[in-house]
Amino acid sequence: MEEQILDGIGVACWWLMFICPFIIIPLVWKFLDGSKMIRIVAGLVLSALCFLLLFVISMAICFRHGLGPV
Repeated sequence: MEEQILDGIGVACWWLMFICPFIIIPLVWKFLDGSKMIRIVAGLVLSALCFLLLFVISMAICFRHGLGPV
């Protein structure tokens, strides 16, 4: 049962990885004051960090038992 829950979390992280820029960039655009260039750069940087974090989590779950048979 724990394996299935962990696999579900890995799948959720994998899909959120691709969805996070579409969520973060509009939020940064709405709540950050400043020029358009600062908003764009801040949105892209935060999206990239979120993407990387979710990618690392999903890969760690995917390869938690190593590659191939032991």
